[in-house]
Parts: sequence; C-alpha cells; structure tokens
Amino acid sequence: MNNPADPLDNQNAITQLNEALNYIVREIIIPTTKQAKANQEALAGLVEMVADGAVERAEQNSRIENLIAESREDRRKADERWAEMQRESQERFEAMQRKADEDRAEYARRFDDQLTEIRAIGEQNRALLSALAATNRRVDDLDQAS
Repeated sequence: MNNPADPLDNQNAITQLNEALNYIVREIIIPTTKQAKANQEALAGLVEMVADGAVERAEQNSRIENLIAESREDRRKADERWAEMQRESQERFEAMQRKADEDRAEYARRFDDQLTEIRAIGEQNRALLSALAATNRRVDDLDQAS
C-alpha cells in the first residue's frame, strides 16, 4: 500500500488546479473575450451603417443576426468546454481525495498494528522481568542458605 498522504500531495493538487485554471483563462476566457470584443466592434460598425438606407439595413440585419448566431455558438462551445473541464477537475479531485482517505486508513491500520506489537513486547518484557526477579530471589535464597 502507499505511504500516508503528505503535504507534497496537497501541493501537487494545488499545482494541478492552478494549471487547470491557467488553461481555462488561456484557452477559453481570453479567446472568448477577444471574440466578444470583435463581435461588439463589428456590431457597432453595423449599427452606424443602419442609418444609410433600407436596403443596407436589411443586409446589416442579416449580418448582425449572423454575428449574434456565431457569438451564441462560440459561447455555447465555451460553456461546453468549461463544463467538461469542471467535470475533469472534479474527477481528479475526487480521485485525490479517495487516495488521501486510503492513505489515512492505511496509516491508521499500521499505527494500530505497531501499537499492538509494542504492547505485546511490553507484556513479554514484564514476564521476563518477573522471571528474572524470581530467579534473583532464588539465587539470593541459595546464597543465604549456603
């Protein structure tokens, strides 16, 4: 069985969580923010053009709807990636928690086994000391008798 959990395991877990958060920021939040800003700028440009005429308005509306649809799709994909990463993170956390619990149980079992062994040795020592004391009394008795 593995050794009991130690603070390094906790540090490893913290490092893994930090890496996961860095990945989320780098791969999801920053690209989504950039896309949202680009969409916002495109929408702002389209809004300015709307005032130019009815035909242009129809085209602009179509572009706006496409941008909104793309934005919603990007958001949906980002939400899916985020949910998957949360699931994976939770699974890793639960696995680490199970491992820590197993290590604690193993440590407790070993401790109990060692305590039982120490008590048995103590009993043996008491028995040996008692036998030694009895032998010393007999030797003293023999010395006094002779």
